[in-house]
Amino acid sequence: MSSNHRTQEPLPLPEHDVFLPGNTSVLPKRRGARTRSQPPAQSQGKDVGRGDDDDAGPATPAANDGTSLLDADYRAKLRLPPRPTPPPTIAKSRRLWVDRLDALQARLVDVDTRFDEQEARYDAMAERQLQWEAARAGDVQLRQDTMEVLGEIGERLGALEERADALFKTVGWAWFTGAVVLPAAGWGVWDAVARWG
Repeated sequence: MSSNHRTQEPLPLPEHDVFLPGNTSVLPKRRGARTRSQPPAQSQGKDVGRGDDDDAGPATPAANDGTSLLDADYRAKLRLPPRPTPPPTIAKSRRLWVDRLDALQARLVDVDTRFDEQEARYDAMAERQLQWEAARAGDVQLRQDTMEVLGEIGERLGALEERADALFKTVGWAWFTGAVVLPAAGWGVWDAVARWG
């Protein structure tokens, strides 16, 4: 064996500050770095690695003890935040999208139904408008026909009035002749006969 060959010794643990993911606290520096071959030292009843600061909290478990970081208790010991909610699986995402599409389709059907109802109302209003216009046109025609009939009736009444005036004049003259002229003439004849008799 060569004299230059030396047995590789284990590397000492790092002495710098250790930062844990998601943990705001910083572990104190280790005192007295040791190799893996050396047993852990006891110092006045305190754990090595905690330092003199009692506010540093409980000793942090080693990260290589085989415990998964997904364990809630282990994450609490490491002072890590709770495990984030895992993203939904493909099937769950598909179900969510199918449910959303079904809800959207239901809303579209509702909107389509309301649109059909509104269109039916507009059609009914248009039909009523046409009926009203037709009735109005019929009323105008009826008014024109009524005015023509009233005009003809007025003309006939005028003719009847003229005939009544002529008849009244005839009857009046006849009455005047029979009631006034003839008696006066008769009395005159009788008076002449009496005088000249």
